[in-house]
Amino acid sequence: MRSRPDRSHRIQRMTVELKRQLTAIALLSLLSSCSLAPEGWQEGEIEHVVFQGTAEPLEVPRSLSSVGWDWEAPEETGIVNVRPFPLGVVVTVSDGIVALRGDTGEELWRYRRVGEAVTDANVTTSGERVALAYPVEEDTDAALVPHDVVLFDSATGEELSSHVEDFTAEARIPGNIRTLSPMPEHLGLLSDSSRIVYRDMDDGGDGVFSHDLETGDESWSITDFREEGQEGRNFHPKGVVASGDTLILSGNFMDEDIDSLDEVTKEQEHTVVLLGLDSASGEELWRHEVDRNAPVDLHPFDLGVEQVSGSVVTEGVGEWILEPATGEHLTDERFFSDREGNVIGVLEDTVVNEIQQADGDELEYEYIDFSGDTRKTIRVSAPLERRWRAFDLPLEEAIVWLDVNRTEYSRDPEESVWGEARLVVDEENESRVIDLGIRVERDYKEDGSPSGPFTDPADMTVAPGALVVKEEVPGGARRLVGVVP
Repeated sequence: MRSRPDRSHRIQRMTVELKRQLTAIALLSLLSSCSLAPEGWQEGEIEHVVFQGTAEPLEVPRSLSSVGWDWEAPEETGIVNVRPFPLGVVVTVSDGIVALRGDTGEELWRYRRVGEAVTDANVTTSGERVALAYPVEEDTDAALVPHDVVLFDSATGEELSSHVEDFTAEARIPGNIRTLSPMPEHLGLLSDSSRIVYRDMDDGGDGVFSHDLETGDESWSITDFREEGQEGRNFHPKGVVASGDTLILSGNFMDEDIDSLDEVTKEQEHTVVLLGLDSASGEELWRHEVDRNAPVDLHPFDLGVEQVSGSVVTEGVGEWILEPATGEHLTDERFFSDREGNVIGVLEDTVVNEIQQADGDELEYEYIDFSGDTRKTIRVSAPLERRWRAFDLPLEEAIVWLDVNRTEYSRDPEESVWGEARLVVDEENESRVIDLGIRVERDYKEDGSPSGPFTDPADMTVAPGALVVKEEVPGGARRLVGVVP
């Protein structure tokens, strides 16, 4: 749905990814921490600061008015990623995590192993827990690498459990169909109770495994998804998301003798599948299948989850909006095919569609409810840079666009000149520009996100309390800005 200029290359992009330091001593009176002050930390020591107060969950912004806060990563670290949780955002830095309130940018809690590199960090489906992983030992030739997995309460930063668990670490073999599962293995997708990973099976297929977040023990596994009539085919999973208590899994059933990328480009019979699984037990709840006689699309669906309602959005072989627990279609089959323009996002009960006007000077955004009725329309001026369909995000009451403000263009990115980024906020009857005070050095044509129907641009995160924008500069990101209602 969210059309990208490089959409044809999505197979090659299969596995994309991977306030200043305690701004006032007075803040420490609200927190409990280890005995050393931050400046006293030595490499390898643990800095763990927990939040002792209470904070109510925040709402996702419906529109934006101003920069409410800025934050800088601890010294000697960079920002790896930013993920929403009910109180704001969890920021992964190179050696740990820091939780920030969305409306104020206040640091709620942090956990760092100073100088140690984080393998991965993620937030559970409900946002109530956060998991963090560090390698125990490095061995590039090992098939398994032990990791410390630490689990935290997201509201306080209190440590709930820790254990050592082996992550697979096989190297990729170019062209081998079996390496479509994400490897080397990181934390994977987190449900509320477990982490979900794909692993290669000896028969050439892939299995799905669930590991308890507190102990690392295997909770359940599924190594054969075949039903009657699918003998002689292996299931190759690709996309997976979680919504509530349901895992939604996509992939292909294809001939078990296929073992190279060259073979999937030939026209052949295969079945594309979308599955709903109970995250606690692995029980299959529902299944949608599409039989095809065509080259195999190794990434048949791009999957997304709407942040407020939890509805599942699919793009690819089928463009659907689904109720996750039942697999029920919330829109009819022709909802998307009958529409002009490009879907740029799905909100709680609304699809937002972008249409370029004939004169090219304006873009029109239609807010269409799931029954097909247009609720409102926002028209905006469309300079050339905005017409690339990148850096744009719909909110309930506004369309926001990140103007990366490249002031001098060069074919050599290192010779381009960038001013401070600006956020353009367009509502039905008003448009305003918000200066952000940070640079985002990306091409206007590419916002850094993987293609998909419901993926925020890489440097913009819609979270409870704020839209969080991450700087993008040579040498890595160290600053965030929170734009608030």
